[in-house]
Amino acid sequence: MNRITRFSGLFLFLVLCLVPTTLASSPVFFDGYAVFPSKGDSQTSILAVVRPDKPTDNSPMWLYLFWDDVPIIKRLLDVKVGTVHTYIWDVSFQPPQDPQYLATGDHKITIWVEDYDGDIKMGVYNFQITEIIPYPEWFEQLSDAALEALRGPQGVKGDKGNAGPVGPTGIQGVTGPQGTQGLQGRQGEKGIQGIPGPKGELGSQGERGPPGPQGEAAQLSKITIFGTIGISILSLAASIYGFYQRRIIA
Repeated sequence: MNRITRFSGLFLFLVLCLVPTTLASSPVFFDGYAVFPSKGDSQTSILAVVRPDKPTDNSPMWLYLFWDDVPIIKRLLDVKVGTVHTYIWDVSFQPPQDPQYLATGDHKITIWVEDYDGDIKMGVYNFQITEIIPYPEWFEQLSDAALEALRGPQGVKGDKGNAGPVGPTGIQGVTGPQGTQGLQGRQGEKGIQGIPGPKGELGSQGERGPPGPQGEAAQLSKITIFGTIGISILSLAASIYGFYQRRIIA
């Protein structure tokens, strides 16, 4: 138990030594509690170091922290390892950003440590806000008239500055999915017919086909030929006969 107590005290001392002097100005101690710094602007980060007299036990304890009447930390459990609870808390916080809690001047910081029986040990400290530095959200709560008063009259527009260098081309993104096909448009009007092109060369003659069957006209031609030949022979014989007859008579 003595080792743990000495370790807690040494740890608290090292924490205080590591905090910059601008933050550690005027720390307040009471029964193992410390809150610092004691003053700063409305955005100052405040550190609360809590080390109760009893460093460890087998029962839980909880931490509460209030800014004026606003709870900043609610029922923060101690550190438990196995069945052993270690009562060590190091918490950072800032003043509430509600305008009614950001007035310059002194504000009360209250620390509670509640044990499992409901008993509470309390430490009370003061923090002085020296300057209000509002967050951007703070301006959204102001009326148009208040914003106009803060802005003041608009000044003369300045000259246009030189264009900066062109940045590198970014990586091409992934091609998106293909969209649905649109409706087909109406068919356009028929265009003017072009000039006829030159006549192509005559192709080669194909092979002669096999002879077809003989028709009736061919048979009639043969009869006509034989008839003509027969008549010619008869005419020739008549001529020869007449010639011999004339010689006999003579």
